[in-house]
Amino acid sequence: MKGERFSVEAAFIERDLSREVGGVRFAAPVEMRNEWSHVRIKSKVSGAMLEDKLCCGVPVEKEVQGGRYEVKTINKWMFYADYKLEEEFRMYKNRAMVFGRSNRNANGEYTNIGKSGEAIRTGAGLYEQMDVTNTIYYNDFSLRLIEDALSAISEGKLNFDERVFVLRTGEHGATQLHKAILRETAGWTPLTWDNSSVNMVQKVSSPLHQNALSAGFQFTEFRAPNGVTIKIEVDPYYDDPERNKIKHPLGGFAFSYRYDIMNIGPSEQPNICKCQIKGKPEFRGYQWGMRNPWTGATFNMNMSYDEDSAVFHKMATLGVIVFDPTKTFSIIPNILTGNMR
Repeated sequence: MKGERFSVEAAFIERDLSREVGGVRFAAPVEMRNEWSHVRIKSKVSGAMLEDKLCCGVPVEKEVQGGRYEVKTINKWMFYADYKLEEEFRMYKNRAMVFGRSNRNANGEYTNIGKSGEAIRTGAGLYEQMDVTNTIYYNDFSLRLIEDALSAISEGKLNFDERVFVLRTGEHGATQLHKAILRETAGWTPLTWDNSSVNMVQKVSSPLHQNALSAGFQFTEFRAPNGVTIKIEVDPYYDDPERNKIKHPLGGFAFSYRYDIMNIGPSEQPNICKCQIKGKPEFRGYQWGMRNPWTGATFNMNMSYDEDSAVFHKMATLGVIVFDPTKTFSIIPNILTGNMR
């Protein structure tokens, strides 16, 4: 039944005509509280691509003597193709660590099977690990929603000088928080501000009027009672139009209205770490036939295949770990319930 524990006692056999059973159980050489994710990419091009040119060059930095760098412009297409491969693979890794979803079911099994017949295992990403605790879903946003939540996790746990929280969000989230602070302070801000200190109104040049003025400001910080200080930080990931797909009724993507705190309270060690198996960096490999457009090599006496092309493979094993999810905090639009995108 669910929740029952078990262990291996022995490998029992019949008295007569028994066959081989049992085996030695080994501990894994590496272990994660999460699960390792494995990503791989390839790029295949014609062997003749080395001679193809770009109409505009690609700037490349090259180290010279004295630790200085010299920028050269290269107009060969292969350098651009190589750059795009590195860029795409970097995004593979970033998205796996940030948005990855564990595919292990309630029985601890992996049901996704690859071409080799082996199970595909993916580890939980940053947001999935964070969302297991200190998570609030909202329909109507207000400053009090954030104040009450941060006060609850501060009272009796953090000193007054330790209650400074940086909320990571998107551009729409930053605007939403600004408007919430503006509504909260609308009654008393005219009594406390003067233009000489904050420069809300400034003279500008315009053909529309000889005495043209500009006015405006944005709140990026709010100081609540009992030492709670709320700061804002905009992360471009929250507004990525390629990765985020769910629209928000107020405009933009719903993920842009999400607010996250990555580490609550003082800590000697980081609460979130990227992980990699020691001594096992990314793997790279070439396959090429008659000509190698990446290196310019020709006359391959040990061809991988008869086609005049080359394939570049990259593979990496990686993961991310949140040591203490209770030190993270998220305020998420209700439209994203059950869907991190």
